[in-house]
Amino acid sequence: MSENEMDKDEELQRLEQFVEKLLNNFSALKEERNNLIQTLKNRDATIVEKNDAIADRDATIADRESVIADREGTIGEREGTIQEREARISELEGVLDDKNNEREEISGKVKSIVDQIESWELSLGEGNESYSSENYNDGKKE
Repeated sequence: MSENEMDKDEELQRLEQFVEKLLNNFSALKEERNNLIQTLKNRDATIVEKNDAIADRDATIADRESVIADREGTIGEREGTIQEREARISELEGVLDDKNNEREEISGKVKSIVDQIESWELSLGEGNESYSSENYNDGKKE
């Protein structure tokens, strides 16, 4: 073999080695690409699952907020009712105080009338005794 042929063979071997190296690199890159694609698919699936979980939680939160709003409305209604009842209680307490004052006035008047009757009975009793003794005395004189 000539030197020229040997050089060509060496060049061909180097070229074959270079192509083999490129093919190995290409295969490694292709495998890495496939792994990355699979990783992305897995992440996409995870993202979809997490988005679904977030949507479920958002729905749960919305439901709870609705319940809270309903309860706040109920509490507001109850507070209104309580205020109305407290106003009615205050009104009734005022009426009760007025009735107690009226009862005390009537009781005082009745006591005064009873005292007047007792005083009148006493004065009648004294007047009857003097009247009776005057009549008795007058009766002896005649």
